[in-house]
Formats: sequence, C-alpha cells, structure tokens
Amino acid sequence: MPSWVTEVIGILVGAFLAAFFFWLGYRSSEKVREMTERIDERTELWAKGEQEYKDHQCKIIIEELQGIQDTEHKLKTYLTGYKVGDPNNILMFQGMALDGLANSGIYNMKDAIGQLQGMLNDKSLSKEFSDYLGAFYVLPKMILEHKQYQQEHQLDFLRHFAGEQMEKIRTFIDRFKKESSDNSP
Repeated sequence: MPSWVTEVIGILVGAFLAAFFFWLGYRSSEKVREMTERIDERTELWAKGEQEYKDHQCKIIIEELQGIQDTEHKLKTYLTGYKVGDPNNILMFQGMALDGLANSGIYNMKDAIGQLQGMLNDKSLSKEFSDYLGAFYVLPKMILEHKQYQQEHQLDFLRHFAGEQMEKIRTFIDRFKKESSDNSP
C-alpha cells in the first residue's frame, strides 16, 4: 500500500474520530444543560414550596398570638376598671381564660417555631420567641396561683405587666409578618 493511501486513511480516521468526539461532546453538553435546567426547576419548586410552608407556619404563630393578644387586651381592660375588694371579682375567670388559651396556643406555636428552624431570615427570632414562650405562663400564674391582685400596688403591677406582654406580642406579630412572603396584616 502506498504511503499516500495510509496518510489518507489516517486523515479519514482522524477526521472521523474528531467528528465523533465533537458529536459526543455536543451530546454530553446537551445532556448536562438538560440536567441543569431540571435541577434549576426543582430547586425553584422546592424554594417556592419552602416559602409556602414557612408562610403557613408563620400564619399559625400569628393567629395564636392574636388570640392571646385579644384575651390579654380583655384582661387589661378588666384590670383598668377593677377595684381591690370588689365583691363582683371575676379576675379569676380572666386568668383561667388566659391560662387555657396559653396551654393550647403555646403547644401549637412551639411546634410551628420548631418547624421553622433554619428557614427564618431573622436568626434571633426563633430563640427570642422560644424564650418568650417559656416566660409566657407568668401572667396567668400570677393571677391564678399567687392572687397578685389583693392590693392596689399588686394590681398596678399586673396592669403594667399585661401591657408589656401585649407590646411583646405586637412585636412578635410584626416580626413574623416580616418573615412571611405575603406580609398580610
């Protein structure tokens, strides 16, 4: 076989191999592009789902806080008109209403804040809210167990404490609304 035939065969084999590897590279890059697009779509769906889940958990917390806030507002309104030694004392019932709401609401809020771990933008919110939930039982306990409303200065303390609690609740409601994507009131 003449040398020029060997060279032509070598060139043809080289061209064939180059075309084959070019086609293989192109095909591989198409597959990689398709996989990247699928991963991007799934990531987007997951992020959307995660945000919806986060919004749902924030909504649970906000609704529970609003219920507690309404009850505390009623308590504070009652305390404003309450007179020490009044024979029509229903403060005990106000305390029981707050205690009952606290027992059911706290469980739901603890569960929701546990579900939100790592999803919150405000990294201190989870810890501060958990600390607040731990201290929440103070007001109903003061009313029900310690009867901290027998003297006027104790009553003033309860009024002040209820006002502080309402302000904390308002602050947490605002912070959870900021975490929620819809930021609805």
